[in-house]
Amino acid sequence: MKFALRGTCVLLALLLCCRNGKACPSRCSCSGTTVGCSYQSRTSVPSGIPSSTTKLWLESNKLQSLPSGLFDNLSKLKELYLYSNQLQSLPHGVFDKLTSLTYLNLHTNQLKSIPQGMFDNLKKLDTIYLYKNPWDCECPGIHYLSEWIRKNSGIVYYWTNRKVLQPDSAKCSGSGKPVRSIICPTTTT
Repeated sequence: MKFALRGTCVLLALLLCCRNGKACPSRCSCSGTTVGCSYQSRTSVPSGIPSSTTKLWLESNKLQSLPSGLFDNLSKLKELYLYSNQLQSLPHGVFDKLTSLTYLNLHTNQLKSIPQGMFDNLKKLDTIYLYKNPWDCECPGIHYLSEWIRKNSGIVYYWTNRKVLQPDSAKCSGSGKPVRSIICPTTTT
């Protein structure tokens, strides 16, 4: 009887600690394949995010940067919420392995530029939020983002109590011009 009770307690402890056989990162909530680590004043992304994660909520923290390779094991990720942080830059290739990503929310950060090719592997992306970032619209640094928004204007949104298609919501710091209106001269050699 003692053994059966002890075994039941161990099983219950495992069920409380893990979802779908995967541990939930510290101070996060997990439900199915959704991981929520929001509103916690985090300065870094928690370790141990399960590779089966399809939705990752990291909004409203104090993230200033993301390490390279952070999302490399999250190939099933479909939605990534990074808004309302203090992100100042994104490392080249940080989203490259997120080939299933359909939704990316980067609004209300401190992003000034996007590395060349940053969104090129996100072939399934159908929603992105880029507004309320102090975009530096000097050429050649803004060229990639400006071109990318022009080519993908049908997926750039603004949120105002509902999802609104607004490709001009990404604005240049200072001038307030839409990022996609900036045309950088091409150089030939």
